[in-house]
Amino acid sequence: MRELGVAPSTIHVREFCIKEQTIGIRDAPEYLQNLGNDPSSESSEEVELTEEYVACWKAQGRFVLVWDEEYEMTADGDVDST
Repeated sequence: MRELGVAPSTIHVREFCIKEQTIGIRDAPEYLQNLGNDPSSESSEEVELTEEYVACWKAQGRFVLVWDEEYEMTADGDVDST
């Protein structure tokens, strides 16, 4: 790395989608994005637990890589779940 004159650094990637190739990055898995769309269908306890989970997900810097299917990723870029 020294020969190339580069140093480790944080990379910031924004959410994007290339629909024709089913490739993209999302802030959260589809099941979390869809939760809360109809709060009347969930109990107040379920809504609260969902909000806590989403807040924890975001605080940990997690994201989803979409490459034909969803890969839940850690902030370090490791696949955590598919």
